[in-house]
Amino acid sequence: MGRILGHYILPHPPIIVPEVGMGNQHVAFRTSSSMKMIAKEISALNPDNIVVISPHGPNFIDGISIMDSYFIQGDFEEFGSELSMEKEINKKLVKELKYRCEETIIPLISIDHSNAELYNIEYKLDHGTMVPLYFIDKFMENYKLTSITYGGISKLHHYKFGMILKESLSNIPGDFVIISSGDLSHKLIEDSPYGYDSSGEKFDRDLIDNLAAGNWEDIIFMNDDLVTNACQCALKSIILLLGTLDEFDFKSDIISYEHPFGVGYCISRINIINNCESKYTKLERSFERRFLSMTKKESFQVNLAREAINNFIKYENYIDIPSNTPKELLWNKKGVFVSLKIEGNLRGCIGTLTPTCDTTCEEIIRNAIEACSHDPRFTPVYEEELSLLTISVDILDNPEICSKEDLDPQKYGIIVSTESKKAVLLPNLQGINTVEEQLSTVLKKAGISPNEEYSIERFEVKRYL
Repeated sequence: MGRILGHYILPHPPIIVPEVGMGNQHVAFRTSSSMKMIAKEISALNPDNIVVISPHGPNFIDGISIMDSYFIQGDFEEFGSELSMEKEINKKLVKELKYRCEETIIPLISIDHSNAELYNIEYKLDHGTMVPLYFIDKFMENYKLTSITYGGISKLHHYKFGMILKESLSNIPGDFVIISSGDLSHKLIEDSPYGYDSSGEKFDRDLIDNLAAGNWEDIIFMNDDLVTNACQCALKSIILLLGTLDEFDFKSDIISYEHPFGVGYCISRINIINNCESKYTKLERSFERRFLSMTKKESFQVNLAREAINNFIKYENYIDIPSNTPKELLWNKKGVFVSLKIEGNLRGCIGTLTPTCDTTCEEIIRNAIEACSHDPRFTPVYEEELSLLTISVDILDNPEICSKEDLDPQKYGIIVSTESKKAVLLPNLQGINTVEEQLSTVLKKAGISPNEEYSIERFEVKRYL
């Protein structure tokens, strides 16, 4: 029934919208011109429906979100413009997606006017959706919208959701265009609001080259540290889009690329080359191989934490102390932090500055289980995520009182405290390179003003991977 007429990757800099840029949009002239060209192309396809995958709608750590009222509005007020738009939501497609996701492990969170308040969010269009639609609306307006926001779940699950999206479209009457909205690295020049990192240039170059060549697997398995350091918001949008291309070989036309503000703007059209077998099984096996390779290299401490987590999530009980536990974990009592990540994104972290158990071994087991099940920032880890977890274990030395001059964010963790407030930050964290950044971050975490009187302690850790 439904047909997909086109797949596009588009950026979303508000400044290229004339009512926002107010004459400054020429700074991103190539992007603006290419957006107009693609908008004309889409209008010529004359779709009944447009699906936009955005980074900037309601973003959930544990799922993908979709807008689910009959109509939705949005505006550019936060960018200094009164420009607004209203769109009709394709409720049939939303209903089909919800039904299909209930049959899988993919969490799909539908947002409407009534539950938006419960989530403490506004039911409105985001700029990641509105910027591409602004240009399309210059040439056509009679279409329904499906507004999707990617989440904190794994790349594999985003790819699978893309497959579900394609299957759902086939059951809905009409013609569809799918847009992956996202900006590439935000760290391409020193003057960027996000600073400079050489990872940004490599990320953009590798992503563009792989898009052009249709190297879908290389896109999905881009290095997690590279992706994180590049500070981008496009990759998961693109991976979800790739899921809709699961049974096709493709290449991409790179229409334009520039980075006038230190942020990479890429405009690309996907061209289907031919049909192929589903890539999903191969993708699953690749994830499994990478997981097995990682676990073979893990330290005893990390393997202990992993076994504790696996056993607790599957059977809801604590493991016994293993017979091969190193003596130092049995004879010593130390504070321990256990950190969980999925593809570079934090999934849970719980720790103790001073020991609460009889042995360090038991401290690791306890905090591993707490990290996967009781970190208040996250929903509990579920069984399907176990093979996606990267785990680190930090064993702490005793803290010592110090001054700002004694700090080193690469070597020492930090504790700040007043009579009623306290916070801790581990050493050698991504994005924290200076004493000022470390101190500012931990004070904010504690809710302590820099002007208040507070004490500082530092501590060393031994990190196990």
